[in-house]
Amino acid sequence: MGAKLSKTLDECIARIEKGETIERCLPEYPDVRKQLEPLLYMALSISTIPKVSPSEEFTKTSKARLITRLRQESVPAKMSERGRIMLQRGKLATAWQDLRHTVTGARKLAISLTVALLVALGASILVPGLLNLISPPPAMASSCTLSILGGRVELEEAGSGGWQPGTDGMTLMDNTKVKTAEDAYAVLTFFEGSTIKLEPSTVVGIRQMEHGDEESVTIVVEQLLGRTWSCVEKMGTGSCYKIETPSASVTARGTLFTTDVDETGVTKVAATEGLVSVAAQGEEVYLTARHRTRVEVGAAPSALEEVCPAAAELLITTDITAVGSVRDPTGSSTGYLPSGLSFNQITGSKSSLLSNGCQVISIAQPVTGEYVLALRYTAQETARFSIQSKSGGKVVFEHTGELSGVEGEGWLIGINLNVDGGVVVSSTIVGIEPLGDTPPEKIVMTELAKERAVPIKPTTRDNGAQDGPTGDEARDDKDVSDDIDNEDTFDSIRDRDSGGDISAKDKNDSIGYEDTDGNTSETETGDNVGIRNAGDNTGDRETEDDSVSTGKPTS
Repeated sequence: MGAKLSKTLDECIARIEKGETIERCLPEYPDVRKQLEPLLYMALSISTIPKVSPSEEFTKTSKARLITRLRQESVPAKMSERGRIMLQRGKLATAWQDLRHTVTGARKLAISLTVALLVALGASILVPGLLNLISPPPAMASSCTLSILGGRVELEEAGSGGWQPGTDGMTLMDNTKVKTAEDAYAVLTFFEGSTIKLEPSTVVGIRQMEHGDEESVTIVVEQLLGRTWSCVEKMGTGSCYKIETPSASVTARGTLFTTDVDETGVTKVAATEGLVSVAAQGEEVYLTARHRTRVEVGAAPSALEEVCPAAAELLITTDITAVGSVRDPTGSSTGYLPSGLSFNQITGSKSSLLSNGCQVISIAQPVTGEYVLALRYTAQETARFSIQSKSGGKVVFEHTGELSGVEGEGWLIGINLNVDGGVVVSSTIVGIEPLGDTPPEKIVMTELAKERAVPIKPTTRDNGAQDGPTGDEARDDKDVSDDIDNEDTFDSIRDRDSGGDISAKDKNDSIGYEDTDGNTSETETGDNVGIRNAGDNTGDRETEDDSVSTGKPTS
């Protein structure tokens, strides 16, 4: 192991000297990543101190001590450059003074980072205070990733002196401000998987991102203006996700909530799921799902108010034989991947895996435009799905059907909504195509999020009945809202108002849709789409491969 680690260290440092980042190098060396990462950060942190040309014997001795030390101690894998530099610079400066007396003819030379690292570790033998140099600090700085969903996004980094255009996929550190234009949407994904979506004309500042281990996380964001949607991963004791505004402090752990800040600094917070603390002027209130509060500058939080149900809702139900996600017209996405990774970027949305083997995605107050449903198969199976548009709590449009697929593949279903005055006035399936290599979602998969994810197992069906996980096996990580009940799952959706007379036969991967007031049946024998419309007593047959189905409003 020693020889391999030494060689790998040399290779990585050579690549870094040519301009590559540590984050890009590390994934290529999974076998020694835990030992390699802290050494690389340490090498960078000492690259600015005076450099010397040690003797060959000294270098060999230092290297041997390094390998022995690594065998004796467990080196933490997660260490950021910022945390390393803060911890080590003072100690390394002291070590350097002692080291200068051990090297004859010390002079400043441009030597490699590898030698500098070995020299520093060799010096630790002379300085007892450095023996614990690579022990983990109480907290380590981290970073987040910027995803630009659309429009212009600008950044102001510490010391930059002004706003600069941001680019999709950038890594952001502490003391960075982010601003979205009037038509822009962006998402910040933090190192442990939590996200905050910035809506148009929003300004936030990243104040603190730290973690001591997987159970201790601190994320602090300053929101100066605009509206954000936070999806906070469940955190351990001692952790917090906090938004500071001009008038309030908002804290959560494992929650979905919105934060609005206007030009005067007034803050409005509404919880969609979980528990949210809102504090100001020495007073604190706790928001549960469907509650909100308002905080004026210099005042305490207002009394809690109940949030009225959304006037409109888009509700999608699928078998877990095909895991679903939805992208809205802004480019935001909510749902799951077969790996078990969940994400929620659509304001007011929820995604739940139910114990009966169904997945339900609800989107409150959808907007006019195209929504894209992605189905990813966890087994070679036929997946049933239902797409409902609701207004005033009642189903006004519904499309149901089945699609066959194999594990690792999937389908994309386009849904065009027309919403006027908060009411869905039309709902149309505008296209169905295979899921290609480019995913419709824009999500960042962090290492911690991937480690927590549990692959979703496909459900099985016997003569049309599906057997899903029950009890402790139910993956209700994000509980479905109270208004989604058994009437909205497949067992009732497919039979509602139909008297059991509706049936569909789809062959050769054909797609059957039904609207639930008719007593019609239709058989498709090619790759075309079959439709059953509400109230019709006749069957319409489509004969072109690219035919499109449109549902009619239910009565």
